[in-house]
Amino acid sequence: MNAKTLSCKDFGMDCPFSVTSEDGQEAMDIATAHLKNKHGDKLASMTEEERNANMEKMKSMVA
Repeated sequence: MNAKTLSCKDFGMDCPFSVTSEDGQEAMDIATAHLKNKHGDKLASMTEEERNANMEKMKSMVA
């Protein structure tokens, strides 16, 4: 199994956070929790289309 890594920089944010896990779903869960807790204002300002596009990007990165 290959480790999956997600970072805020992958999504254009100036934040040093990243998560690496052998389990893609775990990486997504941790990254999503971080995004909601630390970048809620940015998420709130996104359109639904932007949020959906970012989720699809996240899913493809951990597939």
